[in-house]
Amino acid sequence: MSTRPRFKLRKVLWAIAFLAIALWVGRYPYFYIQANARFQARSQQATALISSYRSIGPPDVIDLDWQAAIDVVQEAWGKIIVTKEYIAEDELEDILSQMRGLVSRTNSSRAEGDLYAIMDLLGHFRSKVPSTNYLYSMRSTLKEKLRGISNRVIDYARAMAGEKSPDVLADLSAGLTQSDWHVRVMACRAIKELGLAGRRNEAIEVEVRALKDDDALVREIALESLAELGPEAVATFPAIDDLLRRDPSSQVRVTAAHVLAQLDPSGKLSVPLLAAVLRDPDFGLRHSLLRELDGFGTKGEAATHGLIEVIEQDDDYSVLREAVQCLSRVSPASIAVPILLKALRREQNRKEVPVAGMILQTLGKIGPEAAPAIPALVETYNTAPNEHERASAIMALGGIGPSAQVALPTILKATEDPFWGVRGAALESLNKIKVEPDVGIPLLISALRDKQGWVQKTAADGLGQFGPRAKAAIPALEASIADRSFTKRAAATSALRLIQGE
Repeated sequence: MSTRPRFKLRKVLWAIAFLAIALWVGRYPYFYIQANARFQARSQQATALISSYRSIGPPDVIDLDWQAAIDVVQEAWGKIIVTKEYIAEDELEDILSQMRGLVSRTNSSRAEGDLYAIMDLLGHFRSKVPSTNYLYSMRSTLKEKLRGISNRVIDYARAMAGEKSPDVLADLSAGLTQSDWHVRVMACRAIKELGLAGRRNEAIEVEVRALKDDDALVREIALESLAELGPEAVATFPAIDDLLRRDPSSQVRVTAAHVLAQLDPSGKLSVPLLAAVLRDPDFGLRHSLLRELDGFGTKGEAATHGLIEVIEQDDDYSVLREAVQCLSRVSPASIAVPILLKALRREQNRKEVPVAGMILQTLGKIGPEAAPAIPALVETYNTAPNEHERASAIMALGGIGPSAQVALPTILKATEDPFWGVRGAALESLNKIKVEPDVGIPLLISALRDKQGWVQKTAADGLGQFGPRAKAAIPALEASIADRSFTKRAAATSALRLIQGE
């Protein structure tokens, strides 16, 4: 008799335990939804605060320019603070509080300075924002929209610093000694405006002192200011290089790399300095350095040794991919191709497809000068572990051009590959290596019957490139256009016109 009550009690206890577990687990999505709702509400508040500046633009700024400037700040907000995972709640609330303070006391004479101040708020928090040149470019875009040298920014900075002596530069320099980072950042920006207005050498001297400021954003704005002040700031390279190598802020180091490249587009001074830091443990900095070096093109040849070290030693595959592309752009093919082939063999042994594929694509982009790679590309096609690498090898052969005709048997074999991407790559390569019409045209006609649209289009485009020599393909093209299963009728129609000379 006693077992039934005990059994019922056990069931009740199990039900209570299950309910408790369900409630405990269920609280996480509830809290997430609540946190996300709070973030969205605050984000909308910020957007509204920025929009409130639309009606109070400076009287001497064209309204269209002012509206474009507001758009820049709103875009920066949306890109930097994307979701609640990017910023802690207390940081977001602090930024909003300061933005409300700006709006509450603004007017048409302060509005431009306020826009920069909002950008500074976005640039000052660092908890979860990756190091990039994004805000640098947005601040530059904001200045472009507002056009020219801005006395309003100078007046704004002097008012923040509380200085009003006959010497404007002395007032702004005094602002750099104040304890509030907002004041020091704005003083730094205003000194640049003063330098652009004529006091360039004096401004550069003060900006160099600001490179030693305790606040990372002040150092960052000082770097950007030196970049705008132009060639005269090249003398500051030792100080900028010191920040590139040793600054505790990753963002400052990324900015220093960009400024070095901007101040010396010839690459004679900047490329060796950038290349010397390529093995730095900071992942974000390595990416930035590679992008800067890539922009030099052949003027960046001095970076070759550093790039080879990255390709041979770096374990991050995204860095490796960028280094492979950069090497092909800055170094002669006679150096780049052997290094890339060596890297290809290593990556194939490690079966790391992403980097191997990028190496193959890069060899194809080098073009005819990559002809020494043809045997390796043929071998890669024959031994590749997957269809994507086979397609990349065939595309690379096509990129090399007519000298790759020695690999014609491999390309012909690829036209029958079971993967449609390889078949399409093979047909495209046939056109690029300038195969003879009696070889290429029958294959292209046959490929019109392929079930994959890209293969059909590639075949039709290839026939069109042969022009009147491909008259034998006219019936097949007309039949394809009439066939409902043929998806690339526009390509076939275009090919017909080229062949018929229309």
